[in-house]
Amino acid sequence: FNGRPVSTEEISVADPEIVTSYEIGFKSQLMDQRLQLNGAIFYNDYEDQQFLVNQSSAESAAGLILLVDNAGESTLTGAELEFTLLPLEGLTVSGSMAWLHPEYDKFEQVDFVTGEVQDLSDREFRDVPEWSASLFAQYEWQFNNAATLRLRGDLAYRDDIFYTNEPIAAFDRLHADSFITYNAGATYTLSGGDWEIGVYGRNLTDEREINGGFGVDAFGATDVTFTEPRRFFFSVKYSGGDS
Repeated sequence: FNGRPVSTEEISVADPEIVTSYEIGFKSQLMDQRLQLNGAIFYNDYEDQQFLVNQSSAESAAGLILLVDNAGESTLTGAELEFTLLPLEGLTVSGSMAWLHPEYDKFEQVDFVTGEVQDLSDREFRDVPEWSASLFAQYEWQFNNAATLRLRGDLAYRDDIFYTNEPIAAFDRLHADSFITYNAGATYTLSGGDWEIGVYGRNLTDEREINGGFGVDAFGATDVTFTEPRRFFFSVKYSGGDS
């Protein structure tokens, strides 16, 4: 495979990408500084947004070239909120949530095989889930012998997402569903702090979903990666102490 241009038609020229961003937010300490709450809303206005596209060669439908192209005009509106709460001694709870709404106002692309201009303004943004969120909790016990036990758990939610915005056969295949992953762990630190023993679990519900990929019509192939399967770990750490 040689992705270099073999004709002048295959040499891409992209206009500069210009982004105008507006954002307003806040940071706060509440409940005698036991609650930290931050938030923001923002609006990004893209002019000539750049991205890479796979195209069949103008000379051969079996050839493949990579081109830099412009989407024309697009906007991204979003909001995010995050917090950290200390509801009682030893317990920490934190979380975040984000909402994103991207939209192509103008998105035209030339098909290098047919030479026709395609209107792709109805396409979804790639790699941008509309909603995402996370939640984390940890409780720490301090024992009389100065040992420490920490229990923690967290979850992460990601809305459905598109991993391509190109008009390829794999467009629907590269549309991943929303999913939630759960993790948990426990660590015990012995008196003195030199030794730490831990057990951990990742993706406890064994949620397998696409988390990346691309398709190439010229090769009739689609490559994807998936979230890692359920895993468990055991660890022993020694940090060393004063002699």
